[in-house]
Amino acid sequence: MPPAADRVAERPVGAAGRAGRREEALAAIQEAVTIRRELAARWPDAYQHGLEQSLQVAAWLMTAKTSETRPPQEPKE
Repeated sequence: MPPAADRVAERPVGAAGRAGRREEALAAIQEAVTIRRELAARWPDAYQHGLEQSLQVAAWLMTAKTSETRPPQEPKE
């Protein structure tokens, strides 16, 4: 699977999160984390960064108030 293909899994997460459907978004990102863990174990250079991003989004969803609609932004390099 090319690195870009695994990004498709996050589209429903973002849409659900922005719509205030936190539980739906959390279930989707947990599935994405599971998939990305497997991919990163096989191809760390290609998938480790995506796994880290998914884990950040999962953590944000677990702690975010329902009024918050945007995940944290990655720092610019």
